[in-house]
Amino acid sequence: TFTVEDLAIVGPDGPVIPDPPTAVGNKTWRISFTPQPTYGKYHVYIGPHVEDSYGNEMDQNRNEIRGEEPDDTYAAAFTIVNVRELTLGELFPDGFGETGEERFYTVTVAEGQDLEIRFDDLDGAGLTVLYARFRRIPTLSEFDYRATPQPITDPVLRIPGTRAGTYYILAFGATVPEPGPSGFTVIADYVLLAIRSVTPNQGWTGDPDPPAATILGSGFHPDATVLLRREGQADIPATDVTWL
Repeated sequence: TFTVEDLAIVGPDGPVIPDPPTAVGNKTWRISFTPQPTYGKYHVYIGPHVEDSYGNEMDQNRNEIRGEEPDDTYAAAFTIVNVRELTLGELFPDGFGETGEERFYTVTVAEGQDLEIRFDDLDGAGLTVLYARFRRIPTLSEFDYRATPQPITDPVLRIPGTRAGTYYILAFGATVPEPGPSGFTVIADYVLLAIRSVTPNQGWTGDPDPPAATILGSGFHPDATVLLRREGQADIPATDVTWL
């Protein structure tokens, strides 16, 4: 037995009236409700008197005691978020009200591009982490890409070799200066070509086993030529190039 009387949903504005649950399989039920206008966290409670197909009360909270009143209840939660759409190459102004707030965005991209998302803290006093996930909303623990392991003032997140479709972006305000709000801008755009570092950045003539150089950047193409160029000297092409 599982009826609407066994189900409660509570949101930021109070109780939400659910539709009667629908069985979609032997062990699967679908719970639905009217679209909610308020963003925030919603809590779902099921129980306490749900029976199995043999008429036995089920242990909703898994403490090996069936049918406790009112504690034998399964509890879950979900969050409805406001997702803003970013246009490639255009600054999007936004802000945090307090520490711990999250802001969500989407950006739709083509196949095989290098994408860069840049966050600019306007007062330079906050600390933020950027996350991204393809076709799904990222969380602090579930993501495909993260700008930095630790919060910084102006994080930059790079996604090499994009898949065609929509990426979801999360900006988490780990530290927001008081009193809020604290403004920032975020922009997503393709990176055509950029070299961020070359390691090592020096060598010497006559080394019998010269070290390999690692070039980090964006917008590289596997057909590109890598060489050393000095004014007035012949170019020195790389003897071997590996693209990672």
